Amino acid sequence: MTEIVEVRARRGRVSRYEITRRLSELEKSWPQFKETSLNVGDLMPIRAVTLLEVFTRQWVAEMIDAGEPYVARAASWKKDLRFDTSVWLAMHGKRVTLGELFAHQLSINSLADVESVVSALLGHSLFEQMKSVYSREQVEKCHQPKVPIVSDVVRLRKSLARLFEVRHIIVHELPEQSPLTAEETDGFPSAALTFARAADEVLERALYGEVPLTQAAMNEHAGARLQQVEQELADTIVEFKLLNEKGFQDVLDAFEVYAKAHASWSSGINEPSPGSIAPLLFAGDKEAILRGFISQLKRHGEYLADR
Repeated sequence: MTEIVEVRARRGRVSRYEITRRLSELEKSWPQFKETSLNVGDLMPIRAVTLLEVFTRQWVAEMIDAGEPYVARAASWKKDLRFDTSVWLAMHGKRVTLGELFAHQLSINSLADVESVVSALLGHSLFEQMKSVYSREQVEKCHQPKVPIVSDVVRLRKSLARLFEVRHIIVHELPEQSPLTAEETDGFPSAALTFARAADEVLERALYGEVPLTQAAMNEHAGARLQQVEQELADTIVEFKLLNEKGFQDVLDAFEVYAKAHASWSSGINEPSPGSIAPLLFAGDKEAILRGFISQLKRHGEYLADR
């Protein structure tokens, strides 16, 4: 458990999006970097596999922390997961999550390890899903045709399997001669990046659906979510007959003024030049405030019903 906390502290706020960016940098810089006088060819597979390993662990943690059906699938896939008292205390204190704990205990030494756990959580073969997935950003924002990110899944799997194999040889066997060919050296960064991009698309759609990509669509989506929470508030008030309670209308009126004022202040939506993101910030802040208020009202309503 302590090790998980320490890893998180060393890594900082690196997200899986940052992993993809670093793989992109590796792909772009490798042609120039390999021409240096240093014998650096063997370092690239180590770097690429490390990034893919972190990428996989972060996705696994995110999927499990999203709840069902991923928690049940994780429990079915890994039945030997054991927690000691320190882990329970850390989870209760929110120092680590169930997803982080599960991902930390994974053994990722080959492509088969990656495919096994991700496919188990996904409920489908990851590479089968990759055959048709395309970049929504390229299609919806750049108006490009729907071209699959992975043009040849069989070739990609073969290249990635070889990448993990080479990395294992370099790290654990200290071979007298490099196990890499020049062609493999040039192809590994591209294969790793293609995998990460395709996996991102598959898993994001599985967890979150077709999330909006443009600012206008994000604003619209946030506004719709806010309307749903506002309706939940109205339903809660009716369910517990709170308007029949003396003084509640005054509380409700004051709260609505506060919620709007706070969201306006925090988002800057009333500033002369608020920016196109202001409606998204306003809706998100007010939604958070409303959810807290709804939770309080439900607890009070249950108290009234029991007394």
